[in-house]
Amino acid sequence: MTPPHPGFCDIVQHVVGRWHEHIGNPTIADAVLDRLVHGAHRLDLKGESMRKLRAAKARLDETAAA
Repeated sequence: MTPPHPGFCDIVQHVVGRWHEHIGNPTIADAVLDRLVHGAHRLDLKGESMRKLRAAKARLDETAAA
């Protein structure tokens, strides 16, 4: 059975407002943003990354064990 609305999931770590800077070509950046952001559901996460938090916790655990 085919879903009624095929989806696309894209996960990026760049703020949408800075994509022009990362892509480098304003025309291409506009085209990419038009296609990805139009009608999209965006989740803008704030705070420290879980990877960094887990690494810091691991370092603390290693120090406590030593």
